[in-house]
Amino acid sequence: MLCLLLGLGSSALGAELTATAWVEPESPTVGDTASLVVQTELLDGGGVLAVSRVSIQTPGVPELDLAEGETPASRQMQTIITGSGSKVRAQHTFRLRPLREGQFEIPSIQVSAQVGAQLLTSRTAPVFVPVRAGRSPVLERDGEGQPDRAQDARQSLYWFMGVALLALALFAALVIRGALRASRPSERAGPVRATPENEFAAQGRELLARGAAPELMEHCLAHVREHVGVASTGATEALTRREIEERAQWRLSERGAGRLARLLDTAEAVLFAGSAVDTQRLETALLDAAAVAMELRGHSSSRHSERTSAG
Repeated sequence: MLCLLLGLGSSALGAELTATAWVEPESPTVGDTASLVVQTELLDGGGVLAVSRVSIQTPGVPELDLAEGETPASRQMQTIITGSGSKVRAQHTFRLRPLREGQFEIPSIQVSAQVGAQLLTSRTAPVFVPVRAGRSPVLERDGEGQPDRAQDARQSLYWFMGVALLALALFAALVIRGALRASRPSERAGPVRATPENEFAAQGRELLARGAAPELMEHCLAHVREHVGVASTGATEALTRREIEERAQWRLSERGAGRLARLLDTAEAVLFAGSAVDTQRLETALLDAAAVAMELRGHSSSRHSERTSAG
């Protein structure tokens, strides 16, 4: 490290260089900032000093975060002239940052000064630095990478939340998988028996998937007409809504009559008004037709049983 020491004259005869070093505070704490101060004094009994250059070579002490050939953080210089001579005093301050607890030594520091044609040298005494325990040591210089306990706590919390969310997602996936399995028909039940109701539902789902709304409504009306008691040819096509409701109302419950009315409303909207009906309403009409037909069929079976018993 170079520092210009300004004096008067050109003679270097009788010049003397001394150096001392110390640490402030004397017993720093781990992670805190401390200072290594190197003070040099250039004395000349002849009363004059040439322009001088001082070099300070610091040793490397990793435990104190002191590098070899460190650049001083600050410099101060003072020139004192008296009747018997002159003195130039300079202080170089180097930044320290203890990384761990313990007793550490800063070896002797070499100081040299060029005074005219003469090179003066000196060495400081070793400095012993007791470091007390404190916060966690820093990992990088100039404050970078210092530990942050709040940040560590946040990272732990985020990690815990991530694990909890992952476990919740796995649990939800297992529940959904179990529900889907439960909703599927058992493979041991064997093939589904072909019945008019099953065929009606299968054809209806096919029409619904194709988006064939008019064909689906004709399919639903034909199914209901069969259970009203009128074949789906000739006279059935001539039946009005009122005639269908009159023939079915005494055989349907209040809920069944409501389903029939909703089905007929959808059929009129599609077949006569040409309205665009959404998929959900078409699916509801298919379910209404199946429910109405089932209720009509149940009523007919009851009356047939009663007649058989009476006979």
